[in-house]
Amino acid sequence: MFAVKRGSAQIENAMPPVVKGLGKWKSTGIKHDKNLYKAQLLELVRTHKPAPFYMAVAIATMYGHHVSYTPPYHPELQPIELIWGNMKGWIGRNPAKTIGDLEEMVATSQERIMSKEWKDAYKEVQKEEDKYLCVLEEENIECADASDGEVESNDSDSQAESF
Repeated sequence: MFAVKRGSAQIENAMPPVVKGLGKWKSTGIKHDKNLYKAQLLELVRTHKPAPFYMAVAIATMYGHHVSYTPPYHPELQPIELIWGNMKGWIGRNPAKTIGDLEEMVATSQERIMSKEWKDAYKEVQKEEDKYLCVLEEENIECADASDGEVESNDSDSQAESF
């Protein structure tokens, strides 16, 4: 079976593109030719498939929060990637000769990461987020976060201090 990430359980399965699900899908009211072949129906199902709605999003929405996802392959928006880069750099400058030494180096590099590094990484990510928001504002592209107003530097400092 496949492993499911925490909080990624879907509330409702999107229309399943399988033959037994086609009967249920036909009752959704989307107009289609009754003489379509299975492959054509499956393509129609794919084009009208709703976006998945996850339980974590539902819970956050219930409590008045908005969930935003970072785009894939953008490590500059993930503080953990900056911390991991620091750890890898330190391990690379102090190469291990055995697996035991490597395990010790990893543990030592983890101990070297203090709250100051996390705060700095968080602030760095916020600078990157601000760059993205500036581009959105310059292009007059509306998004949920940009319409709420700009984040002042004092707010970001106070948020970083809470970590």
